[in-house]
Amino acid sequence: MEELVIIAKGVTRTKRTVGQSVNGEELFDNISMKFKSYSSFEEALSHNMIADKLAIIDKGLDKIPANINRFVNLKTLDLEKNNIQELPIEFTQLKKLEEFYIPFNLLSDLPEGFSEMHNLNVIGLGENKFKDFPIELTELDQLQMLDLSGNDIAEVPEEIGQMKNLKLLSLNDTNINTLPDTIFDLKKLRALYLIGTQIPEEEIKRLKENLKNVEVIVE
Repeated sequence: MEELVIIAKGVTRTKRTVGQSVNGEELFDNISMKFKSYSSFEEALSHNMIADKLAIIDKGLDKIPANINRFVNLKTLDLEKNNIQELPIEFTQLKKLEEFYIPFNLLSDLPEGFSEMHNLNVIGLGENKFKDFPIELTELDQLQMLDLSGNDIAEVPEEIGQMKNLKLLSLNDTNINTLPDTIFDLKKLRALYLIGTQIPEEEIKRLKENLKNVEVIVE
């Protein structure tokens, strides 16, 4: 499959590391990126819909066109550093999507049907405008890595215990001051990032005592 990228002038990217070794375990592999470059999203759509990787980075994009669903083979989508406020309902038709990165945007919710994108295993929603933990995420049973850092989230729902395959969870720089006991149901969790949260020291201690195989990072 061919990979596409649209990157603002002066920005280059040849490799994105999504992997991290925690307790000696490599959670995610590195992804090598060799992209064909297009000057606009529309040009990419008109030239190639068979790509399995697409990056639109730091391009000032304020919305994703509905015909994104024409990328039927898309597995990795990176929309970092744009001005996107919402995703079209057609986005949820990307049934093969496995990795979705949209940090540093303006999202505050997810489209209806997002919870049915069951092939997703990596989601990066850091530095957006979420006020609540997106409950749709708890229904994604293949999800292994979730980044919600830098959002104004104050509470994690008890349903987080349903995310049985979650290995890495980042809640850095949120307004969270406690975590539900269902966090202890995440038997595959290996890394929990809580830097810059409001969780008191005594609860951090309790988390570390009960999450024996988890690296709890607070600083």
